[in-house]
Amino acid sequence: MATPCEADLNNALAGGVEQYFQIANFEIHQDEIFLENSDRYIMLRKSAIAAFETLGIPSRMSEEWKYTNVAKALKRAWVQFPLKTEKLTENDIRSCLIPGLDAHILVFLNGIRVPFTESDSNHEVVRDFGEFISNSNVSPMDNESDAFDALNLAFANDGAIINIPDNSVLDKPLYLLYISSHDDNLFVQNRNVIDIGKNSEATIIEARISLSSNNDFQVFSNNVTEIRCANNSNLDHYQFQIKGQSTTASINKYLVKQEADSTYTSTNINLGGQLVRNNVEVVHEGEGCETNLSGLYHLISDQHLDNHTLIDHKMPNCNSNELYIGILDDHSTGVFNGKVLVRKDAQKTNAFQSNKNILLTDDAKMNAKPQLEIYADDVKCSHGATTGQMNQEALFYLRSRGISKKLAQTMLMEAFMKEVLDKIKIEELKNFLTNILELRLNISH
Repeated sequence: MATPCEADLNNALAGGVEQYFQIANFEIHQDEIFLENSDRYIMLRKSAIAAFETLGIPSRMSEEWKYTNVAKALKRAWVQFPLKTEKLTENDIRSCLIPGLDAHILVFLNGIRVPFTESDSNHEVVRDFGEFISNSNVSPMDNESDAFDALNLAFANDGAIINIPDNSVLDKPLYLLYISSHDDNLFVQNRNVIDIGKNSEATIIEARISLSSNNDFQVFSNNVTEIRCANNSNLDHYQFQIKGQSTTASINKYLVKQEADSTYTSTNINLGGQLVRNNVEVVHEGEGCETNLSGLYHLISDQHLDNHTLIDHKMPNCNSNELYIGILDDHSTGVFNGKVLVRKDAQKTNAFQSNKNILLTDDAKMNAKPQLEIYADDVKCSHGATTGQMNQEALFYLRSRGISKKLAQTMLMEAFMKEVLDKIKIEELKNFLTNILELRLNISH
């Protein structure tokens, strides 16, 4: 529950959303925020909150937030540093694992790392978070245009550092499990770093799962992950969100820097969350980079999903591929805003971008805005977006073979999504998500 000082602050809230995150709240939580007294640490934290105070919560007047009303999701009093009263049992955690998957496991409850006896991960979890922030490559300038990134840097108090040494291969996937279970309105913020060394390979899975049954309370998670793929490295990165469509909102930002001949492959599956915004920003810092971004989403009720991507081709001879596929039902809304920037010196660039959607009702809505900004002349680039209804001819064909309407619809939807599901290389993860998706499709229509 809220601490007395938070309760007093919450009772005083009468105006805009920004009031809750003003400098007064920053000063209330000195013990949680100022974990280290180094000059750089204090400067970073204070400059971040100052940037947020200046920027405020993004509104739909901003082109980048034109179709996503994040202020609406924030209009309630939040607890940022809850008392540690929530507990997870071993069985609670096991219920969130992927059947049959052998993995290193790190578990976070409401944003804070918790022990799990079956975890055998020897990867560093941030124990001295203040030192981590002090040594971060973050510059105060990085937060002057992104309010939520600035807010994260100001208030984040836990996270994970994944450091894969040079010339090594992670023996099995690393599973980062973020669980929310709460009896309050929690604002959760993690800041993570994933560093893949030269000539190294790793597979990382991130899951966001809500175990809360009380829909009167929400968790709003604001997460930032900095990723570096060193020369000739390979990172397969999976993220999925399930359950909690009526109780969870989240903003997830991935800042990816790729060095020469590296490969970054991201597959994002969204099946939960009342409001979700995924920001993926990839920068090619060396030649020969390859970037593959895939997304799959099935939205029901009044869910809202906003996928924002930016691939910055700074260097020549690099490739990027984007494929985002979705099915929207009921009153749900979706956004795809993908931008590919090809700079003047990035000759021999290949960049392809595609967004495909099916609307199952007249009330569902999709806003697609693929973009190419090209300043080089020797390139191969394309983009496209399609949004329509289910193929009635194919549906009629299946029904004429004696297949029920519901089963025929499910078969067509599964076939539509198969292109992204087939990109999942881990069989246990693919089967797990396919089963959840099949159950969800059967229930929703």
